[in-house]
Amino acid sequence: MMARLDAALARRTIVLFLLFLWPLVLFGTPSYQADSVSYLKGGKVAVEFVLGKIVHGGSPEPATAGPFVAKPSLGSASSSSYTAPKGARSVTYSVAAYLLRWPGIDMTALAIGQALCAAFIAAVTMTAFGILRWGRFLAIGAVLSFATPLAVCSADAMPDVFAGFAVAIMAMMTMVLQRLSTGVRAVFAAILAFAMTAHSSIPPLAFGMLLLGVCVLMLRGRFGMPKVAWAWAWLALPPMIGMIGNTAIGYIAFGEVSVAAKRYPVALTRSVVDGPARWYLEKHCVTARYAVCEIFGTKFPDNINDFLFYKSGLNGRATPEQMDRIRAEEAEIVLNAALEYPGYEAMNLSRNVLVQLFKFDLGKSRFKQSVALDSEGVPQLVPSGRELQPVLDTVDKLTILVLLLSVGWFVFNVRRLDSVERLTAALVVAGLIGNAVIVVVFSSVAPRYEARVIWVLPLILLSLAGAHIRNRSFKSPQAPVSGNPMS
Repeated sequence: MMARLDAALARRTIVLFLLFLWPLVLFGTPSYQADSVSYLKGGKVAVEFVLGKIVHGGSPEPATAGPFVAKPSLGSASSSSYTAPKGARSVTYSVAAYLLRWPGIDMTALAIGQALCAAFIAAVTMTAFGILRWGRFLAIGAVLSFATPLAVCSADAMPDVFAGFAVAIMAMMTMVLQRLSTGVRAVFAAILAFAMTAHSSIPPLAFGMLLLGVCVLMLRGRFGMPKVAWAWAWLALPPMIGMIGNTAIGYIAFGEVSVAAKRYPVALTRSVVDGPARWYLEKHCVTARYAVCEIFGTKFPDNINDFLFYKSGLNGRATPEQMDRIRAEEAEIVLNAALEYPGYEAMNLSRNVLVQLFKFDLGKSRFKQSVALDSEGVPQLVPSGRELQPVLDTVDKLTILVLLLSVGWFVFNVRRLDSVERLTAALVVAGLIGNAVIVVVFSSVAPRYEARVIWVLPLILLSLAGAHIRNRSFKSPQAPVSGNPMS
């Protein structure tokens, strides 16, 4: 079945979109993490920076004109005190958070946009795998909405859900590109390109899946996959465009030619907290001239917030120049620490990856905070007074049940599936594993990191099950590939 940009796909997308809105309807606002307000503040200053350039002209020095500054204020119309930034989160997602902050500064429009993207991806996936009957479509949509983290993650004022979007889109563009019209491919490409700029963990995830996709395309004859015109371009260009955009933004905003300009040194933080980098630095700070040693001497905090984010950590004590040096020295320290403690590092990482793979609950902090302006007009997180944790706990339990049932169906029916269907599921599993490896190596074990992608597996497996159930002779739909399928 060809998925096209037509009225049928629009209707399906709208229905799923309405289903995915239930967290916003129930809780009244999006869910917020500590970084949500940082994205909002940074987006305001980024927009004002661009408007200032357009209105007033001039070329402020890149090193001091970064869009993330020390004193942004949403209560003031003229916040133009620019100082050198110590670190920066995604500029594109920050701008999106600010531009879609309404009503007020809740960022509800941002969550609505994420839910719409999720609905489009799910509708296309089910259509491409042959879910034609409305009954089955609605059943799968309801399961995705209420029994997986998808709707809740879409309602989070954070870029997390875009990691799941990247996994789903890369899998679909690799395996069933011939079932997607040119218009659908273009929308997928736009979402993926934005996702590449939304969070620093998404580019390595997407490029890892790109490498697997290239291998599949090279062996497509063995898998019975049809030849599709421009398949390589559709698979590779969106990630490349996203990376080029990241580099351009880093140069314009910070004067750095980097795909992750002004990133926070989270890999170093992880290694210090886990032990190897802390032990390495305690031994070598006396002789090595590492910038991080200038901050802490030989006594390093053993938790993430104390080392990086709190006033007593790098974000509070290091100068912008020191943070630049810390970023430059990060890879050397982490690698040397791993080489000095290889057994511990390997055991620790492998254990944490395994833990992360099965740690995908929705946590205890979602929807418990709201955004409000303080006396100076600066947005802050405040207690919301909402205590609906049993709802999220129920979603967690249903997620486990759905995963067990869908994986069980796949294992029991794997011989009935064709190679394309089996490989699609395998590619998604590879994405889930890759996601766990990336966040463990570069950050830490956290439920939200796997919750953001785990929903892709039920989406694929339930779509396959819905197409095959009660139809023993079902054959995977093969759309004609000759000509140019338009939207």
